[in-house]
Amino acid sequence: MAEVKGTAVGKSQVKRFYIPGLSVSDTCPACGNTVVHDLSKDPHYIGYPTFGEEFDYGFYCPEDGYGKHCGQSWSVRMKLVVTLEMIDGN
Repeated sequence: MAEVKGTAVGKSQVKRFYIPGLSVSDTCPACGNTVVHDLSKDPHYIGYPTFGEEFDYGFYCPEDGYGKHCGQSWSVRMKLVVTLEMIDGN
């Protein structure tokens, strides 16, 4: 019978790890603006991720010249977990 065993661990060899269809967002701690990063394209990616381990991911609230965005930088803790599912055991 076919099966998947184990857990993905270790450092990825991919310098820029893009994840199509996934975005992350957070609220700027300074001005309250919602900042969204689409992880499928530049400049938003995870650099050399280590599967299953926590890392810091950085956000930046871009300055827009109108006072809506403030230029604040901050980070959040994330963990990349990879799942592989067996669809057909034949």
